[in-house]
Amino acid sequence: MLLTLVVILAFSPTGALECPTKCRCSNYKTWCRYSRLQTLPLHLAATTLSLSIHYDDIKKLNTSMVSRTRLNNLTHLELNSVQLQQIEPGSFKYMNLLKKLIITNNNINRLHADTFKYLHNLHYLNLKQNKITYLHDGAFLDLVNMRYLYLEENRVPPLPANVFYAMKNNSKCKAMKAPGVLDINNKFSRFPSHNFGAFQQLCSFTKMSISGSTSTSIAKDAFVGTTRVRDLKLSFIPLVELTNIFNGLEKLTNLQITYTNALNNIEIGALENLTALKYLELSHNKLTSIRSGTFRCLQSLKVLKLDYTNISIIEKNAFKGLESLESLSLEYSKLTTMHDGIFESLTSLKELFIRASIIEQIDPDAFNSLSQIKIIRFFVDYNNKKIITLKNNTLSRLKTLSVVHLSVFKFSVEAGAFPEVWSIQIFSKNITHRLEDVYYPSINYEFALQRVTCVIMATFGDIHIRANVKSVQGHHTIHELYLLIKGEIPILQKQVYELLENMLNFTYLNIKITGLNSFETLASLSDLQISHLDISNCNSVNFKANSSFRFPNIQSLFIMDSKMLEIHTNAFTQLKSMMYIKMSHIQRVAIASGTFIGLNNLKVLEFHFNDGIVTIPTWTVSSQNKTRLPKMNKNITTTFEAGTFLGLGNLEILVLSRNGNISLTKAMFEGLHNIIEIDLSWNGIKEIIPGVFGAECVEYFKLSCKKCI
Repeated sequence: MLLTLVVILAFSPTGALECPTKCRCSNYKTWCRYSRLQTLPLHLAATTLSLSIHYDDIKKLNTSMVSRTRLNNLTHLELNSVQLQQIEPGSFKYMNLLKKLIITNNNINRLHADTFKYLHNLHYLNLKQNKITYLHDGAFLDLVNMRYLYLEENRVPPLPANVFYAMKNNSKCKAMKAPGVLDINNKFSRFPSHNFGAFQQLCSFTKMSISGSTSTSIAKDAFVGTTRVRDLKLSFIPLVELTNIFNGLEKLTNLQITYTNALNNIEIGALENLTALKYLELSHNKLTSIRSGTFRCLQSLKVLKLDYTNISIIEKNAFKGLESLESLSLEYSKLTTMHDGIFESLTSLKELFIRASIIEQIDPDAFNSLSQIKIIRFFVDYNNKKIITLKNNTLSRLKTLSVVHLSVFKFSVEAGAFPEVWSIQIFSKNITHRLEDVYYPSINYEFALQRVTCVIMATFGDIHIRANVKSVQGHHTIHELYLLIKGEIPILQKQVYELLENMLNFTYLNIKITGLNSFETLASLSDLQISHLDISNCNSVNFKANSSFRFPNIQSLFIMDSKMLEIHTNAFTQLKSMMYIKMSHIQRVAIASGTFIGLNNLKVLEFHFNDGIVTIPTWTVSSQNKTRLPKMNKNITTTFEAGTFLGLGNLEILVLSRNGNISLTKAMFEGLHNIIEIDLSWNGIKEIIPGVFGAECVEYFKLSCKKCI
């Protein structure tokens, strides 16, 4: 026994291993939060590789504290919101294997020389939100393998010229392959001007993000030697003029200069060294014009964004040199005219986005040079009351154009303005053109836009039109036509019929009606070959027996978001082709036995999310005055009368979910011989009696009840 005890003591550490309160510990990882720690934990396993501490009170780091932890093998250390105020030079002497160090949201106000001494293996350092106001020369000494350095949201002063000296090892840079990031983002605390010379010869990083300086200019040689930088972002720096500051960035592929709030000019030749650039953004600046030669030598550029500027003038040949450009964005500019040849040289452009508030004129040849264009999105602010005219052949020469989105307040389209596109969307409060001039210019009404699959228009006041088109034996005809009608039908009826007279041979006609006050007027559309009818946001929807509501080709009917729905006995006898009925989100639903007689082809019937359902044994026009509907009350239990679903012999799916309180009767589902699925969930059903589901074909039930027998 004594020998065993001696052996144990001989091989035990000087103190017992302990996991601090509110920490989670393993042999390799420890995570602490609100643990009331005032120092690094002293009794963790020596095998610990990762230590994370959040929301504690460790005000100082020094060599003595770190040495006592015995965390010599630590590779990951995170100290977040621990009230840290000071890191003494050389504190990490006994943590020289660290690869990742995160010290964020603390109160450190300065980094002394040798702060990170001995951390030769460190490649990731995050010092975000630490109130740093001073960096000594040598603060980052020994960080020879640094790849990711984040200094965002501090109060960084002018950078000492040699602050990044340890990272300027050109011999190592040649062998580097891994990416690296330098982020100095101080946009919330306007620090004094940078000594941009600190970035010279800084070859450790492939991405640099610098913001928040008060510098109004950057030296020409500021980035000399930054040979590995591929991505450069400069923001919230009040540059007045962009000059040639990019010497040494010949391999740069992504450049963003945004939110300068002062930049009003780009010097000719300022960008000529960036021959490898693929993405350029100069948004949120005060640029007023694009001069000829501005983008010369950018033969590799693919994307150019010039959004939120004061650009009102684009000179001829302004885009010369951008023969490889594929996407151009000019949103929220001050353009007034799109003149002939404005996009000259953009022979590879595929996407064009324009949003302007005061544009007044589009010349017919403005887009002619866009031989590869596929998408044009053009928006004009609705505050601009000027009528924008799209003249004949403005877009028709663009053989590759497939999508056009136009949004203006007043818009005039001349016949032949559109090319053979796949999709056109026009959103406007006042479109002054005849629809058939655009879509059916030929005498025999063959579809002129040979490749159109979707056309969206807003015209004829409150009628919204969409058409889907398909090819049938080489002829392109309307496959599906959608009409969205807002308001009273009699007022719009003449316009609807005039519209449809010019649209021949469509297969499906779908109509959605919203805000209808009188349901009686719906019968005026009965002569149309409607395939789908969608009624919503109406006061009263009333289906009477033997009414003029006859749509022999209708296949689906949706009634939603309305106040009241009343369906009489034999109301649907004329709807022989109906296959799908959906009625939801209605405040009051009243149906009668025999309501669904005649719907022999109906496959799906849905009643759900209604406030309540009233059932009446028999309800006809003659008995209507004698029938008093009970007031709706969420506490009233609805009992479905026998024969409610008579006539639905081919129904396969019945959904009666979320309709208040329902009581099931034995004869409720009489006649449903081919039913496969029944959903009765969330109806306050208290009991399901034996035999209520007499159908033999039911394969799927969805129920929720307090007592199921």
